[in-house]
Amino acid sequence: MLSRSRTGQDSNLQWISPTSDRSARDRAQGIKVPAYAIPPPGWTTTAVLLLLSVGGCWSQTFPGPGPNSPYPHSGGGGITWTLVQHPSNYTCAGTSGVCTLSGATGQVATTAGDLLVVLSSLYSPLGGPTISGNTLTDSGGTADSFTHFAGTVTGDFNYNTTNWYATDGFYVLSAHGGATSFTFTWSNGGSNVNFDIELLEFRRSTGTATYDTGNFTTNASCTSCTAPALSSFSGANAEVCAQWGGFNQTVSAISGTYTNPADFENTNVGAGFAGSLSVSSYTAPAWTLSSATLSGATMSAACFK
Repeated sequence: MLSRSRTGQDSNLQWISPTSDRSARDRAQGIKVPAYAIPPPGWTTTAVLLLLSVGGCWSQTFPGPGPNSPYPHSGGGGITWTLVQHPSNYTCAGTSGVCTLSGATGQVATTAGDLLVVLSSLYSPLGGPTISGNTLTDSGGTADSFTHFAGTVTGDFNYNTTNWYATDGFYVLSAHGGATSFTFTWSNGGSNVNFDIELLEFRRSTGTATYDTGNFTTNASCTSCTAPALSSFSGANAEVCAQWGGFNQTVSAISGTYTNPADFENTNVGAGFAGSLSVSSYTAPAWTLSSATLSGATMSAACFK
């Protein structure tokens, strides 16, 4: 059996033969307690079961990692994410392009240090909006300074002569906390538009979130519409990823691990908002639509680590 050496050094583990003088002395003294070995720091943990018998011993190993392993217990250095809340307003419409998210079902004040991602999907029957001019503000606490997603992450799509779908969004990596109201303004040039907004508040188990990557894609005719590819996804941590889109059809599902949340709206825009809490290897999910006729699928993705 395995045992520590007489010097007690973790780096010196010995095989004690069941026929050795030491084993004979143990048996003579009536010692029948199983022994075990603790691997030294830096080794991959192995659990060793020893059954002592007169004729020898039996062992079974189970691979780690365990508490003595230097490697993380989960992808991304042990970092985990929690979805704190995902309130929404799916009734935004009009020529002003202004919509407020406040007092929604389940909405609570934001918590300091959390990652806030505010997403929007829009339908416009009279031309594409000017996404670069969109703004987002919050109130109820110390105002946050939101970062507007880059133009490569959001965009618009003309799926027939005059009808457009678009996505946009903002984020703050470490919220001030206390915000209870969010005002999203689309720069739509006075056109009558319909749009949805949704807040995703995520909490990192330790440290502050950083932005990793994002992308945008469209599809004119699909019932299983593949979300954007992310060629620069780092996978350095177990990342949290958001997916959202606007569709000219009923949207009912999204594939993969995008269940935190998985929200679908089919009366104002035809939109979906979804999140996955532990993405270490990115595969673009697919949105399920009711029909492929002029689907106008406009989809965005963004990941944080």
